[in-house]
Amino acid sequence: MPDKPSAPPPDPYEYGFEVAQRQRQPLPELPEDPKPPRGLGRDTWKWTAGGLLVLSAVVLTRGVQASRAGSLDPNCARTQVKVASHSVVSRGGQLLHWSATAAPGVRYVVAVNARSVTLDGKVATAVPASGAAGQASRLETMGHGCLGRGVFGVLLPPGTYPVTFFRVDGAEVAPVVSTTVKVTP
Repeated sequence: MPDKPSAPPPDPYEYGFEVAQRQRQPLPELPEDPKPPRGLGRDTWKWTAGGLLVLSAVVLTRGVQASRAGSLDPNCARTQVKVASHSVVSRGGQLLHWSATAAPGVRYVVAVNARSVTLDGKVATAVPASGAAGQASRLETMGHGCLGRGVFGVLLPPGTYPVTFFRVDGAEVAPVVSTTVKVTP
């Protein structure tokens, strides 16, 4: 019998750990991980889409209200013309909205600064009442709703001008009703 008791066999797990510690080398310094770009979060795009929807609704509503502002009510028994704003800026971005009523089937032209109107087919030309400029709508026919609408881009110098409803019967063009608009600088 041996004099010394033999040592127990080494633990394979411990042996593997010791070998790994001896072979361990320091790692080179790695660059920091870049942060991923922050896109629209889950709720952010919903708020953005909701905001755009509300903004679109407001713009659309204001546009419809502006086009109908100052509009006449349909009236087949009465010939009338009305402008939405009695004051507009000369050569500005603001449009002059007008509305007119008359019996169904009446052919007409609405003109600004015109003492008369000449026709070439459906194209109407205003003969200026004052100054060198006048504007006229195309030749229109009043529909069964007895209400017509249109717009003019204001190309007139500052002053006060008539807006006239001209009735067209064959080759005869006659002014029927008129209102005024003030053009400011």
